[in-house]
Amino acid sequence: MLSFEDAREIAIRHAGPDVELLDQKTRETDSGWYFCPRVDEGVLGGCGFMVDRGSGRVFEFPSCFSVDENIARYEAGFRFERYDLRIVAVRDRRRTVELLQKVGLTYVVLEDSGGDVWRIPRRYSSSQLGDIIDGVPCVIRDQALFLKADVFRDIDESGCCTYEVLESGSTCA
Repeated sequence: MLSFEDAREIAIRHAGPDVELLDQKTRETDSGWYFCPRVDEGVLGGCGFMVDRGSGRVFEFPSCFSVDENIARYEAGFRFERYDLRIVAVRDRRRTVELLQKVGLTYVVLEDSGGDVWRIPRRYSSSQLGDIIDGVPCVIRDQALFLKADVFRDIDESGCCTYEVLESGSTCA
């Protein structure tokens, strides 16, 4: 477990030597510390980042959500760039497919074009998602989920399925 001083050192290294951290905006959570760098006027982004209390890893927040919403998503377990979504049980197939469709899960199609191989992302259809969850437990690998954490709140509230979100590559199934 990191101390605040350790986390702040990591934050300073992450932000860079010429970037000031705004100490008055630093927050402590159960999972770590939120740090906010001073951002020059006219620069996009800069919504801050978390330093994880357990691992010391840094997670940059997107600027499309408020700091409070970013921290809430992080505290709910959405703290990686890519995820493996493991569906453990399905209680309502129709609702599960409907909500997973809202998440926008994708797979990659490889296309060869004159010797160059292109990785083309495609969204899973409702039919494909239905086929996948019919084989529970199942894993849908390498997904970007942070921006869709609100849909997982809907999944939790509906009770349509039981799932785990794990760091991509950490599952073996």
